[in-house]
Amino acid sequence: MKYYLQTIDPAEFLEVNQAITLSGVYTEPMDFSRSNKNVKETLNSLLEVMSESQNILLYSIAPSFRSILEEGRHLQAFSPRLIPVVTADSQGYMTLKAAHTLHIPTACGRIFTLEQAMASMHNQAWLTILDLEKISRFAPIEGLVEDVLNTAGAYSPNEDYDPDRVLVVVSDSSQFHMAIQAGAQNICAPKSVFDQMLYSPLTKSESVAARDEWIVTYARMEVLDDDQSSDDEEE
Repeated sequence: MKYYLQTIDPAEFLEVNQAITLSGVYTEPMDFSRSNKNVKETLNSLLEVMSESQNILLYSIAPSFRSILEEGRHLQAFSPRLIPVVTADSQGYMTLKAAHTLHIPTACGRIFTLEQAMASMHNQAWLTILDLEKISRFAPIEGLVEDVLNTAGAYSPNEDYDPDRVLVVVSDSSQFHMAIQAGAQNICAPKSVFDQMLYSPLTKSESVAARDEWIVTYARMEVLDDDQSSDDEEE
């Protein structure tokens, strides 16, 4: 299982990555526009706290095939850990084909149907990205993830497209559970979902109860000290 964090905040990345090793960061254009942060400075800050095996998925904003491909080259020159993401349309599919030939890892997002996912796989996208929050605005998401994952291992006429190359982006815990049940191997979520995954209030309450039980019964260190004292007396 591989996890990605949707964020542009290095502090958030460090906090989650300390508890569970992340494969990288997924970003949306709105993440930058809402924060008013400088894109280059933000990317540099993220790269500084990430390992060489962790990547940043970054949507292309160029309008046409040639400019998208040039932007992808520029991102890769800036850092090979910056993975451009193209939209699932004719310009994006053309970019995927060219990028695959040129060995530029390029992902495909803005996918809303199984047919779009199949086109992404056919053109050997580095990752095929399903954003469940966006898809749910226009169509049911139940069954779509499973259909895409089932197709992933059998569709490509050139080589198998491993389900490990499908990234499911979720926005809440219910979507997270749905992705897990469908068999997703790559899941991206915001920090709030990881917080619920890693820090259950039930675990906290049970820990408090166990600690209180120790206090009521006896202090653990005192027990160990008593055992040591007994050993010393026997000697």
